[in-house]
Amino acid sequence: MPQRILGSPIAPVLVEFSIPWRWDYNTVRPLSLLNWLHLLQDLKARGLQEHALVAVADGALGFWKALEEAFPGARAQQCWVNKTANVLDKLSQRVRPDAKRLLHEMDLADTKKEALAAYQDKYPKACDCLKKDRDVMFTFYDFPAAH
Repeated sequence: MPQRILGSPIAPVLVEFSIPWRWDYNTVRPLSLLNWLHLLQDLKARGLQEHALVAVADGALGFWKALEEAFPGARAQQCWVNKTANVLDKLSQRVRPDAKRLLHEMDLADTKKEALAAYQDKYPKACDCLKKDRDVMFTFYDFPAAH
C-alpha cells in the first residue's frame, strides 16, 4: 500500500528523459527552459503532484529553473553519475581511481553525516567542482532509505 502524505496516497514516479549524444543544436534546443517547463507542466496536468517531489538531474540550468516554476515545493538532487564525471574530469588520470573511490564512499554512505565525513579537500580543483553543488548533492538522505 502506498505511503500517505497529507492524507493523499502517493506512489513513486520515475520520469526519464535523455538527450542523444549526437544532437543537432542548430535546429533544436532540447534543454531550454521553455522545453523543460512544457514537459513538467504536462506531467502536472496528468496528475503529478509536488508534495514530496524529488527531482534528480544533471546541471542543466533550464531544467532547474523550469522545476522551480512548475513545482515550487520540489526538492533538487544532483545526479551523482554526472557529478562524479565532472569532478574526475578536473583530475589527472593518475589520481582518478583514488578520487573516484572517495566519491563512491560519499554516495554510498548510510547517512549524510558519514557522507560528509568521507569528503576531503585532497584535490582542490575537484573539490571546488563538488562544493559548487553541495547543497543539492545530499538531498536523498532526507528521505527513508527504503525509497
